[in-house]
Amino acid sequence: MSVDEINIKLSIRYDGNSVVGFAVNTEEQRAAKSVLAILINPSMGAPPFVGRLFPVSCIKGAFLYEQIILMIKIIHDSGGFVYLVMSDDHSVNQNTYQLFHQNFSSTGIDSVNHPIVNEKLKKLYLMFDPVHLLKSIRNNWVTEKNQTLTFFDFETKLYMDAKWKDVIDIYKDDIREEVLVKSTKLNRQSLWPNNFEKQKVYLVLNVFSEKVVARLEQNGKFGTATFIKFVLKMWQILNTSSVFTGNRLNNINMEAFRDKSDVRFSFLSNMATTFKLMDNEKRGSRVKGLTQETSKALHITINGMANVIQDLLEVGFTYVLPGTIQSDRLEKEFSIYRQSCGGNYFISFEEIIHSLNLERLKLFTKLEIDSKLERSNISVCQCQIDEIEIDDLIDSCFIDSSELSSNEKSTLYYISGYVSAKENLSSEGLSQELPESEFTELVSRGKLMHPPGDLYDLSQYFLAYFKKSNRKCCTKGFIKAFQMIYSMTGYDFPVIQSIIRRFVNCFFKAYVTKENEKIEIEKDARNTKRRRISSR
Repeated sequence: MSVDEINIKLSIRYDGNSVVGFAVNTEEQRAAKSVLAILINPSMGAPPFVGRLFPVSCIKGAFLYEQIILMIKIIHDSGGFVYLVMSDDHSVNQNTYQLFHQNFSSTGIDSVNHPIVNEKLKKLYLMFDPVHLLKSIRNNWVTEKNQTLTFFDFETKLYMDAKWKDVIDIYKDDIREEVLVKSTKLNRQSLWPNNFEKQKVYLVLNVFSEKVVARLEQNGKFGTATFIKFVLKMWQILNTSSVFTGNRLNNINMEAFRDKSDVRFSFLSNMATTFKLMDNEKRGSRVKGLTQETSKALHITINGMANVIQDLLEVGFTYVLPGTIQSDRLEKEFSIYRQSCGGNYFISFEEIIHSLNLERLKLFTKLEIDSKLERSNISVCQCQIDEIEIDDLIDSCFIDSSELSSNEKSTLYYISGYVSAKENLSSEGLSQELPESEFTELVSRGKLMHPPGDLYDLSQYFLAYFKKSNRKCCTKGFIKAFQMIYSMTGYDFPVIQSIIRRFVNCFFKAYVTKENEKIEIEKDARNTKRRRISSR
């Protein structure tokens, strides 16, 4: 099971009788900054699929812990079994793993006793994504003060230095000599990446390359060459995702694991120890080493990979491909969402939901459906209806309606006329000389309708209730409340259900527009503050 987040643009939308875009992990209604995704990756060859999506803001470890436990139980009740949870090495994910170790007995630095009792796999492994860790190694190397990493060479039993300057010199030599055909793929993006380029794996692999190792050895930079060679070998072992890769590339490091006595387990153990010694624990500040978070994550993941492969072989797997045990498939899922929305990097939560539904719909083209599909009655929104709050707000809405501003009343008059036209209601009972009718007269080209008096009054009660309600998450609570308000007024409309839904939709659309305007105002204020600070 893989867990990761995708950044989204701050946006509130009204879609499918629900407001989407609010974070689900905060008590107050706040626009989500990212979407938490949980991907189920079956180990026996079935295609991966997204299990849950949560719009979140400032996510905490406790929330993530609860969602992972809930997902594990759902999979168990469906006949499956989760043996591994994988995420990136973000501090929130590390805190989540600490909660697992606190609430369940640890069986090692990489696993705990499984929350679900099982005869075969009694451990739940908690590891970090090797793809993210590979990028972290390069980024830690670049951001170190001296751009130098000291590591332990377990072959020579000596400490050696890996200098980033040695890699840069290869690139500068090619530029100075104006070579047309370069021996490496080193470029400016690989050596001086910006924040966006730091996320690209292929730029990292331009550095951790056999060709770079060869050039370094030619230049006599054996310390840097050895470090890159070790990291590259580790990556090749952990990134093997096909049983044919080793033969096709003539690389024994990229063969599938078939035997518990494989010599590569010893190499992984040595690499885990090497990264553990680079955590600067005894040096204080980070000097010629990795950050403690990266060092710890590497130590846990490499040991965990070796252990989980051995456990899977022991329970009956013919072979294990470590490359299938990573979050790469989840990143591809995020790429599908972005490409479905025009190739935009920042997309809204609504667009992600539409993209996910489209991908699921494609599955039906591959299935033979013998029976009719029954429409699900499950509501999109799971917001709980507070009966006490509804009663209190209904009692006060009749008084609060008198406090509506003249602009709100003019707008309500216009909306009521729109509802009247859609539902073919008569405009009897209301004088068109009311001050609120002026706006309708000004925008009308002769065909806008004036509403019945009772409907205009009812719209004011509805709006007063809507404004006072704190949880504007979906329509079901408001439809119920508006029906109760209507029953208390004694008015008589033959199509009241349709009338109520039209008012609810209008109010929600206006609410979403207002919330998005607030987001833009806050964004402009932050940008103005940054400009003022930078100009000092």
